[in-house]
Amino acid sequence: MTCLDSSYEKGSISIITLLLLPLSITVFLMVIILGQLIEQRINLDRALDDAALAAAFELDQTPQGFLRAQTLINSLLSHSQISPAIDLSQINITFGPCPHLLSPLDGIVNQTQTVCNFVSTQNAMNQSQGLIYVAIDSGLQMTGSLLFYLSSLLPTSQLSQIHSLAIAGRITPYSARLSQ
Repeated sequence: MTCLDSSYEKGSISIITLLLLPLSITVFLMVIILGQLIEQRINLDRALDDAALAAAFELDQTPQGFLRAQTLINSLLSHSQISPAIDLSQINITFGPCPHLLSPLDGIVNQTQTVCNFVSTQNAMNQSQGLIYVAIDSGLQMTGSLLFYLSSLLPTSQLSQIHSLAIAGRITPYSARLSQ
């Protein structure tokens, strides 16, 4: 009788293991995917923040200052070491008089204050007075290859794209401030 009870116990452990193994693997993969997505978003945020702060130092309200800021942003983002590389064609650089630029993080920037219009580099060069903030909108950037392949298997493609926005301004001639 004890032999029979022992074989039933071994059978139940096998069934429990068989049921829990796929669940454990799924949870493990989800943790890895979520970790990669968070890491890529943090790296994109840092790259944009660094570029915005560096560009804010160039804002001296002259046409040359706006060109220097835009050139510096493009250079820093193209040489950033994040993976995958930032798609510069999606980057939108604008300049404005205040830091209140909101984005719903879907690739579309909404300006909510009528007195705080952000303008392109070309327009900033023509009307440079008071434009002491730079906004860098990443647009929709692609995520790493693992997330890209997994997003093709899922009904939504949200895993394959991330978005970020950084705003920094030149408050005094010698300092820059990042607005979150």
